[in-house]
Amino acid sequence: MPVLTGGQIVARTLRNYGVDYVAGIPGHGIWSLTDAFLDDESKIPFIQTFHEQSAVHLADGALLVSPAAPRPR
Repeated sequence: MPVLTGGQIVARTLRNYGVDYVAGIPGHGIWSLTDAFLDDESKIPFIQTFHEQSAVHLADGALLVSPAAPRPR
């Protein structure tokens, strides 16, 4: 059984849940997570934003246009 980093475990879990991409700001506290997303095995694109609010707006907009998004009745 391979030894995994915490970032690799998070990336695999998100992939198993069907996450299409991750948006955020790489930095000192999440280097291992960022490296895990950049790994070829992850297959989850990491979209770098320059501000936390930009990442939230990006995720919100993607959900709104996604065919998998829950729709009001």
